[in-house]
Amino acid sequence: MIIAIFSFIVAPLLQYAPDGLWQIIRIFTGFYNIPVIAVVLVGLFTRNVPALAAKVAIIFHVIAYTLLKFVWDVDINFIHIYAILFVLEVAIMLAIGHYRPTTHEWTFEATAKVNMVPWRYAKPVSYTMLSAIALLYLLFSPIGLVGGITPEFWGSVVAVLVANFIVCWQSLKRYDRRAFEMTS
Repeated sequence: MIIAIFSFIVAPLLQYAPDGLWQIIRIFTGFYNIPVIAVVLVGLFTRNVPALAAKVAIIFHVIAYTLLKFVWDVDINFIHIYAILFVLEVAIMLAIGHYRPTTHEWTFEATAKVNMVPWRYAKPVSYTMLSAIALLYLLFSPIGLVGGITPEFWGSVVAVLVANFIVCWQSLKRYDRRAFEMTS
């Protein structure tokens, strides 16, 4: 009920969105997607940046993005604002990591509680899905349904299917379960 009432109130305001609802959604996702990407990347590639750096970067982003997009009249596209803030947030986190590093460096400890051996058919299924995407592209391309089914279409379909079969067969042939077994 609350969401429905909120929708009834907000829906008429969309007439004031000259670029449409999708553009509004893209602008407002800027509040969370850029700092999350920055935090994840810094977390992946560094070992001594503390959690404080992520918190500072997120707070900085929310304040700076609000000011640049909604308060000050800055004539920059929001995508460029994303890029500028991303670089600044990574720099902030790296600076905090340099001046106030964590007391203990993070290291990965493998503590698998379940069998981590990959499924034998994971790669063949992935290759088959990619082949299906290629076949859909061919189907809806000018050599497919758009321009009328041509002989090139059937040749391309056969080529994709043969390539898929070869790649799947090779991946199954190279699969070695023992390579994935955990050593104790």
